[in-house]
Amino acid sequence: MADAAGELLAVMTVEDIFPYDRDAEARAIFQTTEVAHPGVAYLESRGEWLIGGTLEVFRWPNRTDFHWYRLDPAGTRRIFREPGWQTIAGFWTRNPVHRAHEYIQETVLEIVDGLLLHPIAGQTKSDDISLTVRMRCYEVVLENYHPPGPGTAGAESGLDAVRRPAGSYPPRPGT
Repeated sequence: MADAAGELLAVMTVEDIFPYDRDAEARAIFQTTEVAHPGVAYLESRGEWLIGGTLEVFRWPNRTDFHWYRLDPAGTRRIFREPGWQTIAGFWTRNPVHRAHEYIQETVLEIVDGLLLHPIAGQTKSDDISLTVRMRCYEVVLENYHPPGPGTAGAESGLDAVRRPAGSYPPRPGT
C-alpha cells in the first residue's frame, strides 16, 4: 500500500482471497446500486476479488488538513478508555451537522457512555458542501451543544468523542 507519491505506507500478508457481489454490498451498505453515489461508484471501480489479511502499517498518510482531529485506531481506543466508557455509539455523515443530527446525538447520549463524531473527510458527492464548512459545523455544535464537561474526552480528541449525562444539554442559543 502506497500514498499518492508512491511512498510505502503498509504491507498486507494475504491470508484470504474471495469473490464478492458488488450489488449486494452496495444495497447492504448504501441502500442503493446507483453509480451516481460515490460509494457505489467506488465499488464498481474495484476488481472481481477481495483480499484479506494482516496489515503491517509503517506510517500513516501525511494529512495536513484538520490533522488535530485525525486519530489512529489506538488513539481512538485511548479516548474511549480514559473516561472509562463501556458503550460507544458512532455518528458518521457526509453532510454538515444540523439540528436533526444534534437531536439524534442527544438521544443516543442518553443510552451510551460516549459518542464518536466521525465526519467523512474523504471523497463525497461532487456537489457536496466542502470539508472546511462541514468541519466548522461540527465545531459549532461541539462549542454550543456538547461543551467540555465531566466525562468528555480530552481536548486533544476534538471532534472525536463527547459525553454528556442524560438531560444535561444546555439550552439552544436563542431559546
